[in-house]
Amino acid sequence: QYSPTPGLPKLVTHLRDLQTWEHGIDVGKSPHHHYDVSVFVGSQDGLTKAFEMLLDPAKDELFIENPTYSGALAFLQPFGIKMTPVATDEFGIKPESFRAALDKSTVTKRRVLYTIPVAQNPSGSTLSNDRREEIYNI
Repeated sequence: QYSPTPGLPKLVTHLRDLQTWEHGIDVGKSPHHHYDVSVFVGSQDGLTKAFEMLLDPAKDELFIENPTYSGALAFLQPFGIKMTPVATDEFGIKPESFRAALDKSTVTKRRVLYTIPVAQNPSGSTLSNDRREEIYNI
């Protein structure tokens, strides 16, 4: 009744081959690259799997745009992760707010930023290339 978690085997194999052809990385087979393909049934499924893979509620901190996509919050709030809001404006996430949030953070191991850089939900803003670079450098 249910297919394997990464997706239907023939589809996953086709997508791996496509990624290898397109990007030159032997997806799922290289001992030097730990990349693979997973098929999701929708954005919520993809977000949930990504958050579960990246975050440990007992140890990690997630920085989120304020406001952010309510669908992500629907999973994150019961998941129990420490969420730290980062201010946004009409141009997206504010780098100075992100820097300040990081400076105040008490988590020393792994921290993750959840951002929607293009057509941010709910604001609709798109992060400029300058801001993207500044945030990446932080």
